[in-house]
Amino acid sequence: MQDMNNTLARTTITLPQTLLRTAKIIAVHQNKALSLIISEALEEKLMPNKRNLPKRNPMMLLGKYSLGIKSRLRRKDLYAEHIKHKMSY
Repeated sequence: MQDMNNTLARTTITLPQTLLRTAKIIAVHQNKALSLIISEALEEKLMPNKRNLPKRNPMMLLGKYSLGIKSRLRRKDLYAEHIKHKMSY
């Protein structure tokens, strides 16, 4: 299931103990690494029809969805607002 072209990344997640225990048991029964079990579960959840999805150009979505922002955002304005908020504590 895992795409060999993807590089692996380490991460830390917090899971309920019962879920982790179940994942470990499944890993032992299937003779697989725990990380592979979690990776496969995430892939099934996040990309259930990965092979059936048409390839879309993400640039085609530009302008189709509104973020609810009326004015144009500028980096310097956002930074100034961030500094103002940070200094108020």
